Amino acid sequence: MRGASAGRDEGGIVLGWLLRVSAVLLVLGVIGFDVMSLAYTNVTTVDDAGIVAGSGAMLLMEQPGAYEAARDESLQVADQLGVRLRARDWWIDEEGEVHVTVSRRAHSLALQHVPQLERYLTVRAVGTAMAG
Repeated sequence: MRGASAGRDEGGIVLGWLLRVSAVLLVLGVIGFDVMSLAYTNVTTVDDAGIVAGSGAMLLMEQPGAYEAARDESLQVADQLGVRLRARDWWIDEEGEVHVTVSRRAHSLALQHVPQLERYLTVRAVGTAMAG
């Protein structure tokens, strides 16, 4: 009888240990996903800001003085890339450089459920491109 009881105890210990390891791996996986999602969103948003600014600058090089058309082009490219560009976040400085500020929301598994951390899911980036 003593041998059978010891075998059941060992099975319970192993099962408990596997359950703990699985729980830790699950938590680490969720945290890892959120971290990688934020990093990826930061990198792609910065790249997309430059592309959006460049599209407006390119149109201004082809058609000097067509500011409305350049802004519309930037808005269209931003929409295609999946970043948010408000009309007031597009401007040209006195040197003819196009500036844009775009934003994108990162996908999250855990951060979206923590109200104090939810603001970190919106990534903003500034892009500039010379129009002339």
